[in-house]
Amino acid sequence: MAAMELNDENLNNRSNDQNLNDQYNRNLNDPVLNDQMDIARLHALVLFILDTVITIFCLLFLIWFFVGTVITINQYNSDHHDTAHDCKELYEQGHTHSGVYTIKPDKLPAFEVYCDMSNGGGWTVFQRRMDGSVNFYLKWADYKKGFGDLNGEFWLGLDKIHRLTATGNTSLRVDLEDFEGVSVFAHYSTFIVGGAHTSYTLTVGGYSGNANDSLSVDHNNMKFSTHDRDNDIDDDQCASTYKGAWWYFKCHYSNLNGQYLTGAHTTFADGVNWLHFKGYYYSLKVSEMKINRK
Repeated sequence: MAAMELNDENLNNRSNDQNLNDQYNRNLNDPVLNDQMDIARLHALVLFILDTVITIFCLLFLIWFFVGTVITINQYNSDHHDTAHDCKELYEQGHTHSGVYTIKPDKLPAFEVYCDMSNGGGWTVFQRRMDGSVNFYLKWADYKKGFGDLNGEFWLGLDKIHRLTATGNTSLRVDLEDFEGVSVFAHYSTFIVGGAHTSYTLTVGGYSGNANDSLSVDHNNMKFSTHDRDNDIDDDQCASTYKGAWWYFKCHYSNLNGQYLTGAHTTFADGVNWLHFKGYYYSLKVSEMKINRK
């Protein structure tokens, strides 16, 4: 009896298994069910891809944000801590030796200058004549950009001079020396060079010193001129006539960017001239123009 019941149970199990197999086979052959399964699998794949893309995007955003923050902090530190605004700030920081330094007077890129740390310190030199090694009879573009050697003869550049004086609180010192070893200076309590849109108009005044005033007398409020950019108020072209580049009027009392003629010369007013020191027929040995923050 027990054996018969066991056989019936086995028959029932085999019957159930057969029914399951038949149902599975019918499911496999059912196109509607297969389509639903394909759609479910596609949906799962799409969700997986979207999750992956979102994860990658979030990681890239975090990396970009972190790198940008680091760059911003470094730039801020560079702008506000590492680079001095001018030679006076360098002097106040303890740099007491004259030489070439890097400064950053505004938000524009930094640049190199020669700092004269004598005479109270902190003078930013923008013009020097000393041996005639550099040709100063150049074009507008050259005077705008600057030329020469900061350790020798040079013109810093009108754009940079404008940046250095744009705040309006700068003074000017002009040091002059002849070939006999006589040195004089002129100091101006106000010195501003306008921007390119003004043709670098000069504002200068408040003379003191022992060189006598040959700059603010008639050069004040004059535009800068070169032999290829005539901005003077004379009928002739002053820069071409007197072989220089300057804030000419009709035409000049000083011509410190004129020809380097080594002392007395026979040609009229076309040398490194400062009228009220050595006149129009004497070209000076040394000329240095430098500015300082008041």
